[in-house]
Amino acid sequence: MEVMLSEAYMLQIPRILAVCEADNLGSIRTLEAAGGVLEQSDGDGRVCRYWLSTSPTRESPGRD
Repeated sequence: MEVMLSEAYMLQIPRILAVCEADNLGSIRTLEAAGGVLEQSDGDGRVCRYWLSTSPTRESPGRD
């Protein structure tokens, strides 16, 4: 995860969107530990969308 976020930062991508299944607790924990902010779950509750900042300081990503 850290390598991917660092690569995105070097490419001047300020934040990324990561999507995982709502019942995949390992992915949810990983995304949240990396500073992911839950944007929404889909209407069926099967998919979660997380925004992650690529900044080395990992501040919370803002919404546009």
